[in-house]
Amino acid sequence: MRSIESASIFSRSWSLYDLIVENNYLCHSEIYTAVGAIIKSRGVLGEYRLLDLGCGNARYLARSLEQAPPALYEGVDLSLTALDEARIYLKDMNCKVILTHSDLLQAVEATEKKWDMVFTGFAVHHLSLQEKERFFLCCRALSFAGWLVIDG
Repeated sequence: MRSIESASIFSRSWSLYDLIVENNYLCHSEIYTAVGAIIKSRGVLGEYRLLDLGCGNARYLARSLEQAPPALYEGVDLSLTALDEARIYLKDMNCKVILTHSDLLQAVEATEKKWDMVFTGFAVHHLSLQEKERFFLCCRALSFAGWLVIDG
């Protein structure tokens, strides 16, 4: 039930959120400059796979990924509107792109893949305390030397 309600709320407020991001009210430009540096340093280590939980439209992360594209990018989000936009922002990405319509907790708990980087931006704060505890179990989805990167 919660995921359906969350998706509905996010869909209705997507335009407002996009306006906030576009005007940099939440410092996305500065944050994703730092995220880009992290991705670049991960890319130096070699090929990697990235799971993006709560990817939204992936606009800012797509720019960061240009510095060191992963071999595989999977973005997960509840909003079909956001995923449709993500397809546009990720269309020229030099990697395999998978976009999954799902709750981020369900997706990370269900994945059987090992990820070299699990990223989430401005999504974890939406979770309850109990859900945050579940979220941090996502570390089981990380490869041996995998990185968990959280912004926002």
